[in-house]
Amino acid sequence: LRYSRHILLNELDVEGLRKVRSFDTGIAGAEIIAYEIDRPLPRAYIASGCEVMEPGPLPLQQVVETMWDGERARERVILESEPQRTDGRDAAGGEVSIRRYGDLRVELDARSGGGGILVLNTSYYPEWEVYVDGERRPLLRTNYAFMGVELEPGVHEVEFVYRPISLYYGTAISIATLMLTLLLWLYDRRV
Repeated sequence: LRYSRHILLNELDVEGLRKVRSFDTGIAGAEIIAYEIDRPLPRAYIASGCEVMEPGPLPLQQVVETMWDGERARERVILESEPQRTDGRDAAGGEVSIRRYGDLRVELDARSGGGGILVLNTSYYPEWEVYVDGERRPLLRTNYAFMGVELEPGVHEVEFVYRPISLYYGTAISIATLMLTLLLWLYDRRV
């Protein structure tokens, strides 16, 4: 039996989630409830449909229903805005296989008969870049917290690459500091 555990603050009554334990927070009237997920989503999949999230506070029930609603969970995804390349609502889905999964790079092979949204259940962070068949594409925030990209019908090689700009700035500052230190040392030796 493959399962996953997640901790939420509200009691949920959704098929596929089973309450396993609750924890007292020490705050009057508040407890943390742990759920077991019967059929967790795969690390990567192609959703055949999408919903655009409503602006405002996070509607927890919508997220739970989308991500843990049995077979329908693989069919739809929540996005921040309408898809650009496909309408994403009536696609045929597809298959995804992971070639490489690392901290800085994820390589996938995707096959989709009708296009759709490839969802990578890895935490969204804007310094990730995504490439489909070598072409850079917009990184989508899927299901409020994960990454994704739109796909057209066909076979695709997809790469998610982490390129932290802060690392490049830090490297440039370190090199400049080292060079300035070296110049000051050489100047001090001449005087």
